[in-house]
Amino acid sequence: MSKNPSEADLLARMAWLYYKENMTQDEIAKRLNLSRSKVVRLLQKAKDEGIVRFHIISPLNNCLDIEQELKSVFKLEDAMVVPVGQYEKIRETLGKAAAQYLERRLKSGHLFAVGWGRTVYEVARFIRPNNIKNLKIVTLNGGLTTSFYLNPYDVGAKLSSLFKGECYYIHAPAITTSEELCRSFRSDPTVKQALQMAKLANYSLVGIGEMSAETTLV
Repeated sequence: MSKNPSEADLLARMAWLYYKENMTQDEIAKRLNLSRSKVVRLLQKAKDEGIVRFHIISPLNNCLDIEQELKSVFKLEDAMVVPVGQYEKIRETLGKAAAQYLERRLKSGHLFAVGWGRTVYEVARFIRPNNIKNLKIVTLNGGLTTSFYLNPYDVGAKLSSLFKGECYYIHAPAITTSEELCRSFRSDPTVKQALQMAKLANYSLVGIGEMSAETTLV
């Protein structure tokens, strides 16, 4: 806290005008007969000395704390944690959050790799193109040989239609019956191209699944 009573009063008065009266820094400078640079410096000092404190009241508060902890513990560049109300809508909630995250980061000309799963499909449902052009999409999974309500190719097809971009598929089954057959598929030029593109992707979207009898993870 400032030891100068007159300065402490000035800091409090300035903070009130800025944060409570919503005056601009230029308006405060004119009213208090100060330079704008001094107003900026003193407003920062008011925060540094605890005269101004911020309290964020939101259901996201705990989520933000967890995000910081995740980044710190696992050395992540970024993390997003979202609150969930109804468990039945958890995939929809995650899909919307991931879609918003990607909308702020995907750029024209990017290469976007996409996996497979119900939550990943929810992202494709909610993401908006936002004038992104020439987005190339590559799938991270092969196809299914048995009937399933959601095919790995569906997400790539939906996104390529939405962004009006090219989509590169792995033209091979997701699961093979032998290592020899797997090597044979991986040696195919189109499969090799898709796998190489996936390694170069600017962003990759994958689901981590769940620990239950319904999981699609192997």
